[in-house]
Amino acid sequence: MCGICVWLDRKGDVRGERLLQAVNLMRHRGPDAQRITLWPDPCGDPRKRLDSPGSVGRLGLGHARLSIIDLSEAAYQPMLGSDGCSSLVFNGEIYNYLELGAALPGPSLRTRSDSEVLLEGLLRKGLDFVRQLNGMWAFALCQPAERRLVLSRDRFGKKPLYYYSDGERFLAASEFRAIAAMLGRPLRLNTDFLYGFLMGKRWPVLSDTWETAYREVRVLPPGAVLSVDLDTLEEKLKILAPIEEEFQKPCAPEALPELLSSAVRLRLRSDVPVGVMLSGGVDSTAVAAAVCADPAMRDSVRFYSIATEGGRDLQYARKVADRLGIELIEAELEIDESETRRVLMEMLRHFEAPVGLGLVSLPGYLLCRRMAADGVRVVLDGTGGDEIMGGYPNYFALAMQRACINRKLGLAVQLNRILQRRGHSEALSWGRLLRRTLFPAARHGVTKAMGRRSILEPLARRADSATFDRLLDIAFPRDTFDEVRDYQTFDLTRGQMPYYLHLNDRNSMAHSMELRSPLLDYRLARYVNQPLEDKMRDGYNKHLLRMAIPSVVGNDVRLRRDKAGFSSLPATMRDSARPGMLAVVRESSLLNELFQMDGLCTALELQEAKSKNKTLLHQLYSVALFEQAAGGVV
Repeated sequence: MCGICVWLDRKGDVRGERLLQAVNLMRHRGPDAQRITLWPDPCGDPRKRLDSPGSVGRLGLGHARLSIIDLSEAAYQPMLGSDGCSSLVFNGEIYNYLELGAALPGPSLRTRSDSEVLLEGLLRKGLDFVRQLNGMWAFALCQPAERRLVLSRDRFGKKPLYYYSDGERFLAASEFRAIAAMLGRPLRLNTDFLYGFLMGKRWPVLSDTWETAYREVRVLPPGAVLSVDLDTLEEKLKILAPIEEEFQKPCAPEALPELLSSAVRLRLRSDVPVGVMLSGGVDSTAVAAAVCADPAMRDSVRFYSIATEGGRDLQYARKVADRLGIELIEAELEIDESETRRVLMEMLRHFEAPVGLGLVSLPGYLLCRRMAADGVRVVLDGTGGDEIMGGYPNYFALAMQRACINRKLGLAVQLNRILQRRGHSEALSWGRLLRRTLFPAARHGVTKAMGRRSILEPLARRADSATFDRLLDIAFPRDTFDEVRDYQTFDLTRGQMPYYLHLNDRNSMAHSMELRSPLLDYRLARYVNQPLEDKMRDGYNKHLLRMAIPSVVGNDVRLRRDKAGFSSLPATMRDSARPGMLAVVRESSLLNELFQMDGLCTALELQEAKSKNKTLLHQLYSVALFEQAAGGVV
């Protein structure tokens, strides 16, 4: 796991000191080594490479390394290929590198690293080699013989890769701050992102142009390969490894246990200590049980949990640990108010954009901090189970709607009972269900986004009605879905999964750790296509995944219906703290540029009792704290 930088300049003005500064800004992503290489002419003599900060060239590659596989200096990057001229910088992990390396034609590899397998696979088999990769990746490959720079990103977009292009310069990096350092100036915030965030859109991908939280910077789409001409900087984008292909493939229920086991085994490959996050829910329990299937791995891996929401989930995590015969390390969540404010500011500096400050983000950050302090460098978690296997209440609600449209009222009643048992009876009232059934094509204004819009739009200074229309259509198409699979696909590709992956990446890399999610193995993605009755059977969601968990874990865990996860709201953001949050919001220069703040604060006070809009203050507070953490924004 690493941080990468790329700088291609038609005028030959790639400055080594600025490139090294960009790499050093990402030292938390790669504390083990920071290196740069510059080429005066990337298409000329490949031996004319420079690594001095005082160098100037036409192409520069930078790398901050977190050593996970092959800890030797031979595996450092930028890495030169066996052809003597191609070079690679790579962020991520190729889990099936042993199998891929053994099948490569040509000379033997010089290292034991997955980075060299990736580099040589691309050189010897071509760019389609990315379709054989099982892992998470964001890389840049310079191929002078082909006169091109190639960038790629994994199928789910687990690893970030942002880029800037103005016709004279092409810049790419793992973090926004590195692009700003190469540019030599701050980036400008995208106000559309901020309005979308305040309406409820959590991750800064706004449209098919892959805009981000910053106006000039785009994010490379998942599964994409972007080729940039070394001379003209012309760009050509192809999606060579689309995850949507996997969503369409048939899925065999009986194959799930072995696929899950394989996904976990691959992700246990590491030359540094490994840990597992165990919340006590179905997803993380499935991962932990698969780890424990191998006694040697069970004894070498550390298992961590954290007490949240009154410790309800921790009790289940303790049961799992006891039945699997593992020691559970319990991390402390409670921090005082002054430390909470400091931690939130620290988080926002790493996130580089406003995010939700409670729920998953803060506990995840604190748990990563504890694991890193214990020397853990690789961690496995249960991210993706709800989206892949169909676990969210909204999926049930949509299934109820489809059942009513198809006149299967018995099925609708059964699904409603499941929601009630899980404490989510409010997810879709029968009256609302009837309206949606009778008028399926209508947008009924039931989403949080539309409720937020009614507050924000009249007071916005930099957005009009057309802007809010566009943001609503792009970011919140949920009312238009007819099938549960379509909803899952949206969540995995453009909805909440990009947000969760952003949190996972920034929380783990802030503490120089690599986070791996076995349930997001691309082979498991085909279970999005499983029949509805397998997703929601016998009163339970994620039925196939539950049945894949060994019976020794116990049905009280496998079939539990309540689940909080690693979720908690900081004390500084609870109801009693609202006056203090409101004061911070009022003083924000950024928010005062975006809104008529007197009117907005009055509206917030009036909305305090309405649950749909109650958390709007939390998002505004996040924007205000982000402004402070970033030292002011443009």
